Amino acid sequence: MRKTRISLLARTFTALIALSTLHLGACSRGPRIPVDQFELMLTDIMMVNAIIETNDTLRQQFVEGRIAPYESIFEQYGFTRADFDSTLSYYAVHPAEMDEVLDNLVTRLQHAQKSLEHDGATDDEPAEGAEDETEDETSDGE
Repeated sequence: MRKTRISLLARTFTALIALSTLHLGACSRGPRIPVDQFELMLTDIMMVNAIIETNDTLRQQFVEGRIAPYESIFEQYGFTRADFDSTLSYYAVHPAEMDEVLDNLVTRLQHAQKSLEHDGATDDEPAEGAEDETEDETSDGE
């Protein structure tokens, strides 16, 4: 399962970088989106991708072009798709910097995954003292 997530991450970035190389003319200026915001945007994009990949209806709507989830992410951070593509293009020709961005992204995603797993684990566990109440009820009835 972990290998699948990393594979999905690799495929997504390969596709994003391939698409962004069409805009290589803007690379000489540096990234349009500051690195900290770019990393946050990528984190949000990867989380949206995970949701789409696990939901057949959303996946079909995405493939058909009926939903455009990335546009709302760009808007949330105050950037356009052109800004994002230009930033990806910059990193496509600066792989050492992109490696650092990707390392930070993986760290962010792992942290988010651990948070979700922790939240899920606490939801499944009985509330503290819940077992005691059940035992008390059984004892009272005997």
